Amino acid sequence: MAKNRPSYLTLGSKQVSELRDLAGRGNGFFHISPSEIPSIIPEGLRGKSDSAVVVVSPTANAMAVVLHRIDRKAGMMDHHPFLIRMSGLTAEGNGVLVDHAAFLGRSVPLPTDLNLLTTGNYYKNQPPFGLSSGSTGQLHPSLFQAFDIAQRALGSTAST
Repeated sequence: MAKNRPSYLTLGSKQVSELRDLAGRGNGFFHISPSEIPSIIPEGLRGKSDSAVVVVSPTANAMAVVLHRIDRKAGMMDHHPFLIRMSGLTAEGNGVLVDHAAFLGRSVPLPTDLNLLTTGNYYKNQPPFGLSSGSTGQLHPSLFQAFDIAQRALGSTAST
């Protein structure tokens, strides 16, 4: 499978509203449940996601939603970054979803206590890198790399 495959997605009014609501929670990062994952993310991927982490970076004028996708066959949790440009709290233009992103920490082994029959929230309640929320300066290097890969796919050189 090809690495760092970007898919460019156009925002509709519903998606802009959903993303504005998430961005309105404040700068930095925080985890969300599967039901809060924005509808711009394809249903098939949302359905495989346990939860996600949202990164709001006003200095980069961007917001990312990094999905925690459960890969049962491989026994891993994979991160899938989606990024959009922001103007204040408003999402602008297109977003990019990067499939098969290549970065250190993209995949982590599933914990033995994860019940694969649950509806999600394992990684929201037990964040894979320890912190459930914080400033962008506290963002785990793997999540920073996910943000950066999606940002480069959208054509920006700004930093978080």
